[in-house]
Amino acid sequence: MEPSTERRDFHVALAAMAIALFTFSFTFLYWNRFLAPSSGATSFYAAERILAGEVPYRDFLFLTPPLHALKIAALIRLFGERLAVPRIEAMFERTILSVMLFVWLARCCRISASFLATMVAMVVFACDMADSLANYHHDSVFWAVGAGLFASLSLDNPRSVPLSVASGLFAGLCFATKQTTGAAVLVSIPTLVTWWTLRARKGGIPHRFLVLFLLGWSLPIAALLIWLARAHALGAFWASVFLNGGSKGSLWTLLTRPFLQMPGMILLSLGVVAAVSLLLRRFGRRQTSRAESPIRTILAVCCSAAVLGCGAWTARSAAAPALFSRFIWFHWFLILLALVSCGLVFLVLSYRPIEADSSKLRGRRWFLSGLSFAIAYALALSWPAYSPMVVPALALVVAIALDRLEASAPGAMCALGVVVVSLVAYIHASYKLTVPFSWMFWQEQPVIQATHRSRLPQLQGLLISEPTLDITERITSIIQANSGPRDSVLVYPYFPIFYVLSRRNPPTYSFNHFVDVCPDPVCASDAALTLRARPAIIVYMVESVPLLTALEAAYRGGRPSRSRDVVDAIERLAKDYRLLYTCAVPGSSRRVDVYGRK
Repeated sequence: MEPSTERRDFHVALAAMAIALFTFSFTFLYWNRFLAPSSGATSFYAAERILAGEVPYRDFLFLTPPLHALKIAALIRLFGERLAVPRIEAMFERTILSVMLFVWLARCCRISASFLATMVAMVVFACDMADSLANYHHDSVFWAVGAGLFASLSLDNPRSVPLSVASGLFAGLCFATKQTTGAAVLVSIPTLVTWWTLRARKGGIPHRFLVLFLLGWSLPIAALLIWLARAHALGAFWASVFLNGGSKGSLWTLLTRPFLQMPGMILLSLGVVAAVSLLLRRFGRRQTSRAESPIRTILAVCCSAAVLGCGAWTARSAAAPALFSRFIWFHWFLILLALVSCGLVFLVLSYRPIEADSSKLRGRRWFLSGLSFAIAYALALSWPAYSPMVVPALALVVAIALDRLEASAPGAMCALGVVVVSLVAYIHASYKLTVPFSWMFWQEQPVIQATHRSRLPQLQGLLISEPTLDITERITSIIQANSGPRDSVLVYPYFPIFYVLSRRNPPTYSFNHFVDVCPDPVCASDAALTLRARPAIIVYMVESVPLLTALEAAYRGGRPSRSRDVVDAIERLAKDYRLLYTCAVPGSSRRVDVYGRK
């Protein structure tokens, strides 16, 4: 028997508040207990340069649309120059994201299944090794989920102007944050809505929705283009964002990255999906019921509390780092499993009739699976198994599986499904608290060891582990003591935190010469510029040729990178510089050398 609409809406609202509390509480456990030196200050530094009167693309290289940096610039203007401020905003943003995701799932699955699926997806979402909270990849997912949710709601209310415009507005904000995710959303939503109208309602093209969607999309895009045109940066923006693909390898390498870079895991994912599908088909023969169970929802909330408590307890264990020595492979497999299974769900539902009434579950799942696959695939162009890909893809497939079990499986099998989902969430939560950040070979200590405060004003509000803080403050003091405010400083390849803390700028067009980020022509010109400028200080993570070759194989399909030119320039200059400081990168065998001009 179907529960009344009012009663179900009330239960959805209560569960939405519970998932918001869970997401905020989990993020609160680690939000300020790491520094993220190798990538966390990238957009923060760009925001500082914007506030100083510079324009991205024209004055310094920026390879994505600027909305994320502009948002951080606004936060700096309002609340001061502290890295903690964007992280506080990001905590609330992720909380809202979890609510949007849960509400979207609850439209096509049971409340308890949607709650558990949202819980595990938000925890896995946070387990990106390079997740500094304030991250443009995660921002793009926030806007994409909002665009999809409003589009889904507009299918129930096809004459609603606000819903159609809101969907386009969020899609425009997504495009203004990350071009690949934004393009996927821009193409997918109108295509899916049109397909829905032609197949399910036997009607014509939904001109009303398309016009209103494009109107909403054009608002932020027009504002962005006007700002760039007035700053004489429109041509540079187009070249940087859409033409400079030299850092990613060939177009074929870029587009096939999600499927050809980890073929073994893709095949394993297909096998697991087939096995789980057969298991669910077996239980699908039983009579199903759409009756909701408040008891199951309460148990799901209790499971989320257990995940937080057990995860925090595991992170305090001295054996925790050893427990997660092979975690990353399981994590990557789970992400690819979500990508593959979400795509298969969409294909299966595409070959089945779609009900004319958009409130039917199959149609809603079809729309959600199609958009989820598009978002995940677009994010996979950055890295084939990347944590932001799991929202909403992983959440959808977990919700459908749990919904099927709850509807038709015996109680023991349903309980087993809940245990498996909770265990996956617990493992990821424990890992995040044990390894809050690890990128560019700099791995930070567990959150319980982040107990030290910095004297630097930009780091106020953060608690940092001793080795990370000691190295960061020492290098910053060396830069400030051996250079003037107008002197240039070069940091290689990927530590913009030192530009922020020392208040120095590089002599080059790009401030990031990592193999996957900086286009070849820019690397070549910046290498020549470095030799001419002779920066006062060089902070150089000593490059290993075999490792650089391995990175080129991973990111560029094996094509050599002109980052090698920057390395050659630094090593030529280093012969005439003084070695001021050298240290091992925390968590790895890599070494950072700091050179000063004689």
